[in-house]
Amino acid sequence: MSAAPQFAAPARFAVDYMAGQPRALLGDPGILAVFGFGAAAPERLDDPRYLNVPLQPHPGAAPCEVWRVDGTVEHGREGDIAWSSNGRLAFGVIEVDESAHAGAGDPTGMVGAAAHAYARLAAFIGASQTPHLLKIWNYIDAITLGEGDSERYRQFCVGRVRGLGNVDASRLPAATAIGCRNDARVLQVYWLAA
Repeated sequence: MSAAPQFAAPARFAVDYMAGQPRALLGDPGILAVFGFGAAAPERLDDPRYLNVPLQPHPGAAPCEVWRVDGTVEHGREGDIAWSSNGRLAFGVIEVDESAHAGAGDPTGMVGAAAHAYARLAAFIGASQTPHLLKIWNYIDAITLGEGDSERYRQFCVGRVRGLGNVDASRLPAATAIGCRNDARVLQVYWLAA
């Protein structure tokens, strides 16, 4: 009789919505990420586990979204990627200014920004302890602006494919593209990986 296969216990991942200041919430060593929403939340913090999502709550301020995991979370920055991980689950984010990628063939810079974001994401994930993407969120300002192939969402899709290069598409997770209206023209891509 053979022994039953042994599997590691699943990593704990919990999502809470909490009132309070993001900086105070980040004091817990098991916090993978804290999200503030809209203009009432801090735009930036030094801690790479914090992200302001460009969605304005209605009305007023919204609670923070808090991702918790088992164990102690390490965090840092690698170039333009902010990350955090407990070794089993990881959060990462890249924010790309579209205007930095604008040119004759890409007047808005959306194609170039998406290509840059996804090339960096693929390289970062591929070299990490958590190379399996579970979910990707994309926040795109004025997502439906433009007609036909000039629509910003279509331009994002072209850039995303270019950035992913030869990544095996069958290993890609569900992804969400969310439109926002903040006139910042900054592509925001964040993910959860295992």
